[in-house]
This record gives sequence, C-alpha cells and structure tokens, in this order.
Amino acid sequence: NDRLQRFLNLRERSTIDEIEEFNKLENFIQFQNIDFSYSEKNKTLENISFTLKKNNLTALLGESGSGKSTIISSWVEHLEQHKKVFRLKPYWLTHHKHPTLQELESYDVIISSEPTSVWVGAAIRQELVQNHDDYSQNTVVRAFALDRLILYKRLLVPLLTQGKTIIQDRGVSTSLCYQPLAPHGMRRAA
Repeated sequence: NDRLQRFLNLRERSTIDEIEEFNKLENFIQFQNIDFSYSEKNKTLENISFTLKKNNLTALLGESGSGKSTIISSWVEHLEQHKKVFRLKPYWLTHHKHPTLQELESYDVIISSEPTSVWVGAAIRQELVQNHDDYSQNTVVRAFALDRLILYKRLLVPLLTQGKTIIQDRGVSTSLCYQPLAPHGMRRAA
C-alpha cells in the first residue's frame, strides 16, 4: 500500500541528480525539436524538446478540450518509431474492461487517461460529469478516487514495477477533485 501511495503522490519537480540521470540513454525517452499544428498557418507547438524518464509516470494535465490528447498523440507518433506503445483508451472503449497485465507485457510505453473509460470511469464520464448538479461533491470525489485506485492497483503500479513507461492524459478536474473545495476541507463520510 505504501508503494501505491508513492505513485499517487507524484512529484512535480526533478532534482539535479535526477536530471543528471537523464543523460544515461537507457533511462530516458527524449523528444527533440517537435513541431505541432492544427493548420499550416498557426503552429501550436514549435521546436519543443523534452525528456521523459523511463519507468515513470508522466501526466499531462489540462482542461477538457485543451489539446492534451492531441499532444500525446503526436508524442506517440514519435515513440512508435522506436518503442512498442499501447493505448488504453481505445482498448477500454472496445472491450469495456481493463486489459490484463499479460496483454501489456510486450509493450514499452502505456498511454493512459483519467478518468478511465470503463467501470467507475465510464460512470464518471457518462453520468457524474453530465449531470453534476444531481450529485454531491463528496460522491463525485469518491468516484474519481475509486476510479484512480482501480486503475493504479490493477495496472499502473504493477506496470511501473515491471519497468514500463506510462504517459497519462489527466483532466484538471481529476486532479482538482482531490483538493478541498470547502473552506475547511471536505468532511469524511462515516
């Protein structure tokens, strides 16, 4: 359970030692001089370079419709030139369940998202988000927490333990739902 908690409390900053560790080719995935645009006239991203640490979870956070999925798709195009990539969302939408760890064994990079598109995640996307006024804040937070717990316990923590790299598309609402919105925080239900 401590291992799960460590992954749930992701660090936002890298230390100098971690940056130096990136210089070892076997420990990182590097993107150099990436351009992206929706049209030829206006470049959305131009000459972007960055490094993702292997055997780590990297989350791209943003509002719904901000282009997270599009940016990750452009990353995947570059990754697929050298790595075997598995996208969870199409699997979820086709099979209506999480894949088994055995199905993901041969992949280097896993593309994930929160909320998921199965089980509790499907209920979040199809009901709670659409009809948010019908549900208490506590109910919504608990649903997001349960969806994350299932995703991390069934897939992400075991995959990280196996040395997989995970890139996650995470909506701001998913991260914000864990922050207290009430003046003194949310009360825990009995």
